[in-house]
Amino acid sequence: MESKLFRDIITNSPNGILVVDEEQKVRFLNKSVERFLKIEPSAAIGCPLYEVIPEFQNMEKMDGQIYGVEIEGKTYYTIPFQMKEEEGRKDTVFFILDLYENKLLRSELSSQKEMIKELEEILEGSFDGILVTDAEGKILYANSSYERVAEIRKKDMEGKYMKDLMNPVWMPNSVAYIVAEQKQPVSKRQIVKSGRHIIVTGRPVFNKKANYIKVK
Repeated sequence: MESKLFRDIITNSPNGILVVDEEQKVRFLNKSVERFLKIEPSAAIGCPLYEVIPEFQNMEKMDGQIYGVEIEGKTYYTIPFQMKEEEGRKDTVFFILDLYENKLLRSELSSQKEMIKELEEILEGSFDGILVTDAEGKILYANSSYERVAEIRKKDMEGKYMKDLMNPVWMPNSVAYIVAEQKQPVSKRQIVKSGRHIIVTGRPVFNKKANYIKVK
């Protein structure tokens, strides 16, 4: 069980992992090496490393145990180390990192963070009060308009559940829990601390698998 799990982790690692024996013949390469370098395992296993990846003969030491190698115009970082097997055989393992792919991932992450920031600015600028909770009623987000309309300070909502804010006088129940139960949009009248009456509408949010996950 453990050896299968370990092998699955290595096989599906986002970083390339390649193993050669003492004669520098390829013993193993994972899916990332296949993807990075477009190498078929059947054409590589048992073959000399420098025939499979000639560029590895020109690896340049970058820092410590880190080497750089350029393959078809792309730069990879690789970290080689020796692994001694129980039978006394010494294999060499290469960790291979695709810098270009990681740059794309960082760029995509940066873009998503920017989109989230813009969305938060749009929600914050809305005149309507907006509150988002998870399926259990935990408060995930509230804009300034909700703070004004519901007369509840943001700092009093941070990390709280709607049940923590319920009050027998001005909030005997929360629309978040009604929506969670009925799984459909719900509107209800609510009294705020000053005695004003407001209309609160809650809408369920479902994920791609149609599972209920949030209320807004």
